[in-house]
Amino acid sequence: MIIYEMKKPIECYDTDCVGVTGDNIAYTQYFYIKGVSDDSISYTLHLRFADGSVNSITPDNAVPDGEGTEIRWIVKKNDIFKHGYFELQIEGRNKFGLVFQTEIVRLYADESLPVEDREYANPNSETVRLRDEAYAALEEMKKQQAQIEENVEKIKQTDLDNKADKATTLAGYGITDGENIGNKVAEKNKITDEDANYPSIGYLHDYYYDYGEVDEALSGKLDNTSGAVTTDNIASKAVTNEKIANGAITAFKIANGAVSGSNIAQYQISTNHLQNGAVTTDKLADEVKTGISSKYDSSNVETGSGTLTPYTTSADIVKSADFTYQRVGRVVTVNVNIVFNAGTKSQVMFINLPYVCKNTVNPRELCVSNSRVSRIWAINKNNTTLSIFSDSSLSYADGETLAYTLSYLIS
Repeated sequence: MIIYEMKKPIECYDTDCVGVTGDNIAYTQYFYIKGVSDDSISYTLHLRFADGSVNSITPDNAVPDGEGTEIRWIVKKNDIFKHGYFELQIEGRNKFGLVFQTEIVRLYADESLPVEDREYANPNSETVRLRDEAYAALEEMKKQQAQIEENVEKIKQTDLDNKADKATTLAGYGITDGENIGNKVAEKNKITDEDANYPSIGYLHDYYYDYGEVDEALSGKLDNTSGAVTTDNIASKAVTNEKIANGAITAFKIANGAVSGSNIAQYQISTNHLQNGAVTTDKLADEVKTGISSKYDSSNVETGSGTLTPYTTSADIVKSADFTYQRVGRVVTVNVNIVFNAGTKSQVMFINLPYVCKNTVNPRELCVSNSRVSRIWAINKNNTTLSIFSDSSLSYADGETLAYTLSYLIS
């Protein structure tokens, strides 16, 4: 038995702490730790042998007696890795972690005690851990070797010595869908297949304008805009009597400002043109009439839509009220659609017509709802108020609609 005062060994009943000896393959060794008497502590024996191998063992029994704890270790075959002296240290832990470690003592295992057969793994053995690490390293080496072989194959595939020699055709490089020279044409009369033939640079140069040639050609043309016909144009005969007589200057161009009052005022169209009949009153009158008759003055027409807002006294009986309108000049035509809630009213009033009424009297007219009930609508002049009324109170059904059209002056 080896006796400890807490961490420090103080007595050993066997000389040089030799305790793992004898002819038995299982030998009992006792340790007693004074001052530690806690049954919540678990113990582990750590053994280090002369060859550097390490083993950790759970003792067979640990019994506290109030003054200390007695630990019993029955030595087994798998506990000893090598004969001879070895070091031993006792460690105590609880659920919170390490409690203490004793100082190291030396014990001796003679050759009469069998050692572990290394062919079989001891889960506590450091040797087993080292063996697993060796196996893992071997597997990693195998993977690296496979990667090296793969890289070597890729290098071989990219080696220029393995490539096709340069040839007079693209097929020498494995390209089978290259340009077919036989389909290239340099003249229009050489085209035999419009889907397969394609132009050469010479063909493009001969039959297509480049941007410089287009700019040069356009620079000599007159724009169809105001100011394009100038005194210089007339003086240089860019605008001649024949061109005017043949319709080169028409009411359409006049309407678009290509020939404007400013052109005439600046003598771009002079009295000479009028005197020699190139531009006559009849020609201008006919051209202008024809051009204007086909015009649509969109600035004088307006369409739109909106929502009528009922007076507070009428709000409870109106479910919805909306309208669409079209204004042509001074007259606006409004298509009104009103949906009623159930109730009784003698007059329903709205605001927000699209324009203020400028009639000399309040316009009014008879209309009929979808329930065939007669109503009268009226618009207050100088206002946007629309009224629906009858001589006496009338009942409206839920969902009853009133749709009609009204027209009035706005200026």
